[in-house]
Amino acid sequence: MDSLVDAGHAALAEAIEDAILVEEKAVGMAAGEEAGLVLRGIFVGNHPAGKLSDIAGGFPGFLPPAIHHGPGLVHGHELAPQQQAIDVLDGQFHDRPAPCRNVVPRQSSVYNTSMDIATTLSLLARHPEATVDLAELALALAREEYADLDIEAYLSELDAMAFELRPRLRGSLTARVRMLARYLFQDMGFHGNAQNYYDPRNSYFNQVLDRRLGIPLTLSLLALAVGQRAGLCVQGVGLPGHFIARADDGEEMVLFDPFHEGRLLTPEDCELLVHEVTGQHFEATPEALAPASALAVAVRLLTNLKGIYLRTSEFARAARVISRLRLLLPDDPVQDRDLGATLLHAGRPGAALDRLEAYLTRVPAAEDRAAVEKLLCQARRELARWN
Repeated sequence: MDSLVDAGHAALAEAIEDAILVEEKAVGMAAGEEAGLVLRGIFVGNHPAGKLSDIAGGFPGFLPPAIHHGPGLVHGHELAPQQQAIDVLDGQFHDRPAPCRNVVPRQSSVYNTSMDIATTLSLLARHPEATVDLAELALALAREEYADLDIEAYLSELDAMAFELRPRLRGSLTARVRMLARYLFQDMGFHGNAQNYYDPRNSYFNQVLDRRLGIPLTLSLLALAVGQRAGLCVQGVGLPGHFIARADDGEEMVLFDPFHEGRLLTPEDCELLVHEVTGQHFEATPEALAPASALAVAVRLLTNLKGIYLRTSEFARAARVISRLRLLLPDDPVQDRDLGATLLHAGRPGAALDRLEAYLTRVPAAEDRAAVEKLLCQARRELARWN
């Protein structure tokens, strides 16, 4: 097992508790009163310890309703591709590689950099398997944090890497995957940031490209982006607690781990890896190793950022991220609850009131109703103080 899990996982696992408590004194509250972030059951997909992290506080017994997102999220929403969604996306995204076609994608220096991120996320909510250039989507999400981000420039950088790599891809699929890994993680110097795993820059794709540092998910997105542009069929696989990649050629499938410099994995290795980092039994069935949908990737990326920003009490940023998760998961009332609690901590009681009331309307028998009602009272007191 030592060959599968590096020392960075163990060190970080020791530093992070199973339950992360986030508590914040509310503005204007009486001494001794504390507002709680009503967040539980958040699966931080790339937690190096691979654990279900509870982010909660303030109110004992604050439990989620039955709907929650755990490891099963990665393989949830398994709907067949719908041509209507693909047609819509083809009109919005152009000059991007189609996933897993054994052809060399057309190269172009012109990209659609005016992606409407809200429209795209809403579309993925309806059509999880729709064809999207995940690199462009990740960059569009990053632009919400980095307003001057030049998406076209970063996509051109990926094209240039693929152009340099393509002539080197020879031989069997395994040989080509090894060459992809050698190019990215030796020649180009990308590697996993085990020392500062929870730095939010690890989850922003522009920063991954600039700093050559990332987490399993974003380094897998890098392998997808460059590999697909170079003519390989590379897709993501969302294991519980760790994101990896797979390459296919119609006859063979190769699993590899971009966070560990592209180390090749067998299904048995995946079972051992998941058990090591999560303590959970995991059976590496074909379904469990199936490619993650675009929706699952986007949810996992944003959920990572949600956990990071709540952990560091950056509530305005957390609220922005959760608002995007609401677009991806419109049937999940927990996102309303979490957004309401976060907005309250961010000093926006009016907006918080709307979301908390929406949550109780959608889940009137919620087990955490009493705690949510306390937050509603606090939001109303804050509004009354302003008016």
